[in-house]
Amino acid sequence: MINHKTYIKIFEGTNIEVIKIKNILNKENISPIIKDNAESARLAGFGNIYNDFKEVYVHKDQIKMAKEILDKF
Repeated sequence: MINHKTYIKIFEGTNIEVIKIKNILNKENISPIIKDNAESARLAGFGNIYNDFKEVYVHKDQIKMAKEILDKF
């Protein structure tokens, strides 16, 4: 579970978009957390065919830099 006081969602999108954003942020020494509700549901034994979007979170101390990077993207 993500602590929403410490981590802030900066993006939600498809797997391809999320992987690209993750790689861009990693190159700038920002370690995002990827939340995949569909995969979590699958692992728990529940099906989730409707939501294929993933979420990208960054630590609140890195939010400004991450948003600046994503604005260029």
